[in-house]
Amino acid sequence: MALTSAQVKQYEEDGFLPYGPLLSLREVNNLLVHYADLFAKANSRNIREVQDGETKDIVLQITGAYEKDGAFGELVRHPKILDIAESLLGPNIQVYTDQALLKPAFHGGEVPWHQDNAYWKCDPADLVTCWIALGDVAEDNGAMRFIPGSHVHGAVEHKRGFQGTIMQEVQADVSNAITVELPAGGCSWHHCLTFHNTKPNITSNPRPGIAIAYMRAGTKDRDGKVMREKPVVRGSF
Repeated sequence: MALTSAQVKQYEEDGFLPYGPLLSLREVNNLLVHYADLFAKANSRNIREVQDGETKDIVLQITGAYEKDGAFGELVRHPKILDIAESLLGPNIQVYTDQALLKPAFHGGEVPWHQDNAYWKCDPADLVTCWIALGDVAEDNGAMRFIPGSHVHGAVEHKRGFQGTIMQEVQADVSNAITVELPAGGCSWHHCLTFHNTKPNITSNPRPGIAIAYMRAGTKDRDGKVMREKPVVRGSF
């Protein structure tokens, strides 16, 4: 179902939109089977790893899940998700990337405040990410947090090496940060220039999630090349 005009306005003003329930529990449970299989078979990387290769905290990441497992290939083409993406991007949509992200119980590490396009450097910088919870998420197990309106200032300089890791961070006034807690199957949406982060997972349960980044057809990469190789999931190129 497409977004209402009020929801689109909220997204445009805040740079993010808590959406709530999206997938059924049956869909979530099916995805969790494939999610576990994906992490068992595909090479994941710990984005919390420090330069000497040691760390006590973990955030496991697998990019391109839609290319590795058919269930995630279907997910990036889910009609409900694409209806919302179309409300924000228009009728011609490509997948830029997706990321399966796992914060293990007790040792799921923090992800710093950042803008996605600090990594991607796409043009135009209006990509939209759908973050889907594959389990209940709250602040103590790594729910997404956003700073309203932070996307309107454009790209901001990031510092490399957050806590000695490969991650980048931005200095942010977090006094008005909003935590988006979600049930399993719930989602939120955010602009690629919106400041966001997640706190550590200090609970006894893992925090599985997947983020799908969509872009307008014809978006260019960091080298100014139109990304024709990215799959068109709605409309045409």
